[in-house]
Amino acid sequence: MKKMNDCKDDCSVKLFNVSAVILVMHDSIPSGELLTEWEENGAHITLVLGGGLSAKRSTREIRDLPKKVRVVDIKDEIKRNKVSARIKEAIMHTDAEAKRTILLTDHPAAVAGGRRKGLYTIIGLTLDKENLRPFYDEGANLVIHNPEQLEIIENSENKTGFIQEIPGLFKNKTSFESRFGKKKPVFFFDYDGTLASIVKDPEKAYITDTMRNKLADLAKNHRVSVVSGRDKSDIEDFVQLEEVIYAGSHGFRITGPDGLYMEQENAEKLLPGLDEMEEELRIVLEQKIEGVQVERKYFAIAIHYRNAPPGTYKKIVQEVNRLISDDPDFKKGRGKKILEIKPALDWHKGKALEWIMNHLDLSFPDESMPVYIGDDVTDEDAFRALADDGIGILVGKHSQLSAAKYHLDDVEQVEEFLEFLLNSDRF
Repeated sequence: MKKMNDCKDDCSVKLFNVSAVILVMHDSIPSGELLTEWEENGAHITLVLGGGLSAKRSTREIRDLPKKVRVVDIKDEIKRNKVSARIKEAIMHTDAEAKRTILLTDHPAAVAGGRRKGLYTIIGLTLDKENLRPFYDEGANLVIHNPEQLEIIENSENKTGFIQEIPGLFKNKTSFESRFGKKKPVFFFDYDGTLASIVKDPEKAYITDTMRNKLADLAKNHRVSVVSGRDKSDIEDFVQLEEVIYAGSHGFRITGPDGLYMEQENAEKLLPGLDEMEEELRIVLEQKIEGVQVERKYFAIAIHYRNAPPGTYKKIVQEVNRLISDDPDFKKGRGKKILEIKPALDWHKGKALEWIMNHLDLSFPDESMPVYIGDDVTDEDAFRALADDGIGILVGKHSQLSAAKYHLDDVEQVEEFLEFLLNSDRF
């Protein structure tokens, strides 16, 4: 098995114990040999044909498919509702669990149809390496360029999971530098797990002096932002650099040099509701379960359970669901050993990144190249936003497939990355 950093391009994804694969294809059909491999590793396969493929497909392509592949022809353009119905039929036909089913599609509209059914993961497929955003905007977990990148493996653990290979940045420095051309880099960093190590007590997640000094040196010649789920004032207190832009609560509040300020207007009216939920969560969770910590942010509530007993997460989810089930203004968010309640607005780290770029008149993508470095599931919103015109760098790993283009092992490698930027003639 390859190590994560050994991959150089079009990296593979190994998916374990997948019970069903639903292919919604508009332009091409994966080879019969590949589908046979997937079947031999326990996956029931349904092929849904639509659009131009339905009209132009050859008898030979269908004939070469494994006999067990169920072929469904929707005969016209792929649409969300139609795909959603076909996915439901496919799951029922194979008696598969949605949480063990993956969707692979070459049409963005099919992605949204898959999201509605709670599938394990949804993967877009496109030959155009600069047109990934349509898939990510619809909610794809990952976009690949060749179905051969997917390997389905059946093992004795009987637990669905994955191993994703992402190019290690230090083994691909030339590739990283060449992406910029004549564009000027703009840097965005998550905080916890990226600039500072994750610790048991979130209030003690201090950035080292060495990391702070290197970040300050980088900010002398480049725009630098710290984008965090933490409250804006918290990351300001930790980082303590006046030349840096701070985006707190996943970008709901942003401040920076020269009077830069933004606060999500639609979120302001939700503060009383957050106040009430915070008070109740402290009573039913923080005071009753040892190790649970309720952290109030300006526009969100974070429930930390890293130090709580096993099984605590289920109790937290029950309480959060109870509080927000009848309130469409709020939604759940997940991080590393954190569950959050936050405004149900179309706003996240990716949107905050784009707002900062546009507000500073940084011509994007013509003259500037944004680079986002983060370690958590919430950073995927930024990686997806940069899928076509920027660079996402994943630090460590988390529980979802990642849209990042490069990988760093840990906080120590982030510091090495800063050193590399400061010493590179290119930057």
